[in-house]
Amino acid sequence: MRNLAVLIMFALVSPSRLAAADTPPTTGEVIHVRDPVPAKPITDLRKPLPYSDDAILGDAWAKAWLLLLVDAKGKVTQLSVLVRPGYALEPIAVREAWKLAFEPARDAGGMPIPSYFVWGVEWPSAGWMEIVHKATVSVRLPAEAQWVPCQGTGPMPLPPLHYPTMRDCRQPPDTVNVTTIKWQMRPR
Repeated sequence: MRNLAVLIMFALVSPSRLAAADTPPTTGEVIHVRDPVPAKPITDLRKPLPYSDDAILGDAWAKAWLLLLVDAKGKVTQLSVLVRPGYALEPIAVREAWKLAFEPARDAGGMPIPSYFVWGVEWPSAGWMEIVHKATVSVRLPAEAQWVPCQGTGPMPLPPLHYPTMRDCRQPPDTVNVTTIKWQMRPR
């Protein structure tokens, strides 16, 4: 209820009146406004996820975007896949999303609140990882990945890549109507 009262108080004071004040008020309550603090991942989000057999055999570069609902305790309670990666990778992304931990978002008063978090997951081509990056397993997405051209950007320049692959550079949707999303509930 306290947060609601603060919102009402600020709605009644016009920005022009606040800007015109030369000195702070000498009586009454002083309220410091600060933006809400977003949820902060505790888990390393850059850690690569396991590959599916389809992704390895298809030598695919895939990407997924998930919308996570993080509760006031920092736990993912619901999720929705916004961009599907294909190659049987979606169940892996969903399974790993449930394992994520967050420092919860905080409202203007510093109280923990539920929030949404958009998480992008990328699986580089297994062949590229083995030949160019010289590793089949990595603890992070290799920095060299930024030089791989995006799918649909034109002809593939081979040097300095030396491996014929293109990156999945799909982005999450610009707008998401959270009331119409099909949410997956956290398994018990």
